[in-house]
Amino acid sequence: MSESINFLNDFKVNHDNRNVANRIFFRGNEQRIKKAEDFLKAVVDSCDFCMCMSFDDLEKALKDDEIKEVSETNSSSTNGGLEVRREAILNLYNLDSTKYTSKEMPKYGIMVGKDRAKDLIVDPDIFYHYGAAMIVFKKENLIDRTTMTVGSSLTFQESLLKTPTFVTDPKFICIKGLPKKPEMMLRGYFMGLNYFVDYVLGEKGLKADYPNSMAMLSDDMLGFENFELQMFGKLTFSKDVKEICYMNLTGKEQERAEKMTPLLRKFNLTCEELF
Repeated sequence: MSESINFLNDFKVNHDNRNVANRIFFRGNEQRIKKAEDFLKAVVDSCDFCMCMSFDDLEKALKDDEIKEVSETNSSSTNGGLEVRREAILNLYNLDSTKYTSKEMPKYGIMVGKDRAKDLIVDPDIFYHYGAAMIVFKKENLIDRTTMTVGSSLTFQESLLKTPTFVTDPKFICIKGLPKKPEMMLRGYFMGLNYFVDYVLGEKGLKADYPNSMAMLSDDMLGFENFELQMFGKLTFSKDVKEICYMNLTGKEQERAEKMTPLLRKFNLTCEELF
């Protein structure tokens, strides 16, 4: 690992335990598991690591040369703000976020195909939810300090129904609907693997290089709208950002991007329109 992150080191035990338990529970589904995990690896290999934010937040981050986690900025109001985020982290990782430094907490993004316009045009909701600017990271800098889930880790209590997995070797436990506890198995929270493999990958034919079309393929089941990333450690423009683009939501984004040119130039970056 490029930097030792205690949170991820501690999570490794929980991750591996859940992976073993789910493989025992899904005994007899080895073929589905392999198809799911091969696809997850293909998405990681094919796609860029990205993050959307508002132009106001982008400007602040550029001035600091750092993208900060919500407990550092105390600015998140999404789905209840910081406390809801902390509860979700506890559900996802089985670790108490208050016992770690804010620098070790996840920052959230998504995987986007290389042809970003074609991948995102089918579901541009991330821009409306998180902001019109999209940061594209140098994947090689983040690969060993990033986890992923299939779909959102937060909304609609999704944190109860999936476990993040490491992008370096993704396991099927990141798919919604896999049990973490015996009582959840009894309540029927285990159909995500079949749905993902048989319907999303099989019948609907989701492609790894256009992963965000999943939102259109799976509109009958909440929680399968994208491939979310949880990125850990310090993220800077000087070291970790490859490029920046934006979606012209209101007609004012081009002007905002042009005004940021001096800040962007410090890091040899531009901000180009996506669509």
